[in-house]
Amino acid sequence: RTHREATAQRSPDRTLFPMRRTLALAALSASAASAYTPAFLWSEKLDAGVGRAAEHLGEVSAHELARTVASIVDKGGAAAASPLLHTPPTVHPEVQLVFAVAGLETEAVRAHAASLPQIERLVRTSESSVSMPFTAGAPRGGSVFDTATRVASHDAESYLNAHPELFANDVPDVVLIELPSANGHSPADALRAQDKFVGKISGMVSRATGGKYAALVASANAVLGGRRRLEEEMPEPLHATPELWTALAVSLYLIVIFLSGFCCLFSLQTPRKFDDASKATHAS
Repeated sequence: RTHREATAQRSPDRTLFPMRRTLALAALSASAASAYTPAFLWSEKLDAGVGRAAEHLGEVSAHELARTVASIVDKGGAAAASPLLHTPPTVHPEVQLVFAVAGLETEAVRAHAASLPQIERLVRTSESSVSMPFTAGAPRGGSVFDTATRVASHDAESYLNAHPELFANDVPDVVLIELPSANGHSPADALRAQDKFVGKISGMVSRATGGKYAALVASANAVLGGRRRLEEEMPEPLHATPELWTALAVSLYLIVIFLSGFCCLFSLQTPRKFDDASKATHAS
């Protein structure tokens, strides 16, 4: 069956999280689900034009996702061409957050939807929101993501604290935050950690802007495509622990001993000529 279906609108008093019912469709075709990544877009206090607690059950290309964000922040004016927008956005947000999550997959979210309580709450309670379980592809060049300010997840909080002008400059600034994949953790634990981070940063921006912000959570491939991610360009700094300092001190001590022995060995002086002791005896 095809995933090209009309966008479904949910009334806000329904308690079932749209993502859970939407992603349950992916269980009907495991091969199809593995080829897609989910995306969630919401605007807490503003009408972004995507409906309220809406579900888009058709396939969404990464290019369409980029055009939707460009329409929300009024960069490119592609509202009429985006299938995700019912109406043009009424007011543009102060900040447009874009969370590029490495390793985000529809099948994992379908199986562990309970691990995303923060995203569930934000999608359910925001003035405007839409869930898109079937996104595919990568954005084309020159998208709104290319001009966004890119920040690694471990620097996001300090960056936002250092730039309070973002929240009240009447310009819809796009901040792209890259979340690395949680290697060594179970899919449920990885989603739970990523969800906690999204909730923390969204709450921080919500308080600073009075809720006048929009946010998108999508896979890193749908946002960045083939471009290198910040965590690949900027490796994690090496933290100096007591054990590391001890190892360095011991290594330095052993190097000093080696150099001392090396110098002593090559400073040994031997006679240029050795006399024959038997000849010396006969001569006497």
